[in-house]
Amino acid sequence: MPDLIIKPTATSGNKLILQDQAGGAVLTTADSGATYANATLTAPTIANMANCTFPAGHILQVVQYSATSEVTSSSTSYVSAGLDKAITPSSTSSKVLITVTQVLDQSAAGRAARYALYKDGSIHVDFFGYSHAGDSRIITHNSMMYLDSPATTSSVEYGLYFKTFGNGAHIARYSGHLGTITLMEVSG
Repeated sequence: MPDLIIKPTATSGNKLILQDQAGGAVLTTADSGATYANATLTAPTIANMANCTFPAGHILQVVQYSATSEVTSSSTSYVSAGLDKAITPSSTSSKVLITVTQVLDQSAAGRAARYALYKDGSIHVDFFGYSHAGDSRIITHNSMMYLDSPATTSSVEYGLYFKTFGNGAHIARYSGHLGTITLMEVSG
């Protein structure tokens, strides 16, 4: 069976308008393309969302990693806490919301630690330090969030790093089994 073609006269601005029973325009053509209005799509399947536009603040993708091993360090230089994860933004206007939770187990009194968020292997944000001057071992649960604007569609890796500081020999244990990093791409 041949195609059935319906089109307006080939003059700029002419339209083909399909209306519902109430006279409302459901499908209106333009010189190129069409507008579909006041209609319901029931269970559509979209194979590729690359051409879709999402409103600002919409979550586009989420990646997460949970550490499974403990990292111990007495270094005064930053070391990886084993919480590293990469994300590839779909647009240069996207932002990445980074959420990190972890437990720091300081081996003895007077120990201190400082955290930093690394981006592609370099320090990006120096978060905070924690110290304990008492005479007992302390375990702290920490969480942090940061909204980054990577301005790229290439893979970006974020990671939590920590170091010890203060007087004397310090050992900070990062308890990895309670640590996670979550990266969310947010439409810009």
